[in-house]
Amino acid sequence: MDPRKEHEKLLSQFEPLLFKTLSRVNMRRIHADYDDYLQELRLKLLTLADKFDGDPFKEDLVRFLGFAKQGLYRYTLDLIRKSAENADFVGSDVSELSELLHSDFVFGLSPEIQEFVEQANEVLTVKEREIFAYLLQGGYTGQDIANELGISRKIMNKYKSRIKEKLMPLKSILHGNY
Repeated sequence: MDPRKEHEKLLSQFEPLLFKTLSRVNMRRIHADYDDYLQELRLKLLTLADKFDGDPFKEDLVRFLGFAKQGLYRYTLDLIRKSAENADFVGSDVSELSELLHSDFVFGLSPEIQEFVEQANEVLTVKEREIFAYLLQGGYTGQDIANELGISRKIMNKYKSRIKEKLMPLKSILHGNY
């Protein structure tokens, strides 16, 4: 079979695996870099298929799915970690969400969202603001955030619950009802 057609067949047959991998790391289509990550995963899938010692379409399909699923997941985590290392506005030095208002992340957002972020800055503690900043950026698992901040995942989830509780009264700002 022509290599180009084989690649097209591979990508079309296993495209749902790429979407599932991104979903598994909590990356949604609204993420600014979603399409870039998707393209990276397409290329990685082709690389994994070349390294696989069997036929990914027939008798070794199940084995290839497991191989590709694990390889794509690990590769995605590596990409996210690399991008997190290069992130300018999120890190342990983020103490105010208002800094986000002047970053590329929120450039051009609606006044309602900007108002929401300003109000959130007033009601959240420093640690809650740090976690909220990670959540706003997206692409981080709960474990990634916990590791970055030096806290347990359980504590991070408690912070996340408190953040949600404190921000629920502000949701009307997002709907223009303030």
